[in-house]
Amino acid sequence: MHAFTHAEIQAGYATRSHAARTAELAAEAAAAGLAREAAGPRAPFAPALRNRLGEALVSAGRRLMTPAEPARFRTRAAG
Repeated sequence: MHAFTHAEIQAGYATRSHAARTAELAAEAAAAGLAREAAGPRAPFAPALRNRLGEALVSAGRRLMTPAEPARFRTRAAG
């Protein structure tokens, strides 16, 4: 986030910069919407594929969050 100095705020730079950024974001959103429309209808398997991918990611996250079993990780004996 851009921090404006007091002088910039009084000069109106902050307002103009914010308005320009808002217009830029609106243009990007409109362009993305037009691109989606031009791409045509999505393949019927896309939602099912997205769901399976999401389930796989959740499953992987659960496996990563569970504590490891001490017997799985063998260490060398000191000596």
